[in-house]
Amino acid sequence: MLVLGRNLNETLVIDGKIFIKIVRGRQGNNLKVAIEAPREVSVVRGELFPGIEKMEAKWAKVLGPETAEQRG
Repeated sequence: MLVLGRNLNETLVIDGKIFIKIVRGRQGNNLKVAIEAPREVSVVRGELFPGIEKMEAKWAKVLGPETAEQRG
């Protein structure tokens, strides 16, 4: 897992094909992102992805409980 900090209007690029841009900064626990990806790439909110609970438990061990709560 890669953990990065990004500021408003900054972009992450994955494999030269997927672009994730921070379009609105934190307001409480909200952060808005825009995702541009090829049609063949499935983009799904984590809470709708099967098995996400196991992955989040793994992240909590790596990042610590404070970070996991912030992701909330």
